Amino acid sequence: GRDSPPVHLAALPKPSTIYWVKHATTELSSTIQPASSFPPLAAETKLDNGPATLPCNLEGTVAGVFKLPVFGTWAIQYYLAGPKWSPIAPPTMEFPLISGARPTYNDTITGEVNGYKVHYTNDNMAHGKKFVHMHTFEGDEVRFSWQFYSSSPDRSTHPFLSHAEVTLLKDQNPP
Repeated sequence: GRDSPPVHLAALPKPSTIYWVKHATTELSSTIQPASSFPPLAAETKLDNGPATLPCNLEGTVAGVFKLPVFGTWAIQYYLAGPKWSPIAPPTMEFPLISGARPTYNDTITGEVNGYKVHYTNDNMAHGKKFVHMHTFEGDEVRFSWQFYSSSPDRSTHPFLSHAEVTLLKDQNPP
């Protein structure tokens, strides 16, 4: 923290990637699975992002704490997105267009990252678009909580959350 003695690093920390599911520190909802167990969009976190053998549950939560190497001012960026239905989309396409089931209009992802609140609703204006969030914070950890909701059992229609990248802007140590 701010009152800790200076930490002398041999080199400036490289940007870190946060894979929300991998870095969850609370028990994962059975409906949220590591993206690596399911081929598409491997870096994204998605409701029911797992094998088709999972029971379909329409809510899920991912929460945790990601420790950073030094107290400082950090920038974090990530995006939320949802697919758009199109009759001409190839059957294998997953974003920005899909041709199977139509996305529902009340699917949501709500989250908080170090006090920064995020809300995404997969309404008609959001279909097929990415919404990038970038904000700064002071500290030595990233605290996050994401809640996913969908009224559709079809996994291909669910909105998703990208991984995050965290970059040190300024440390708190004297020059």
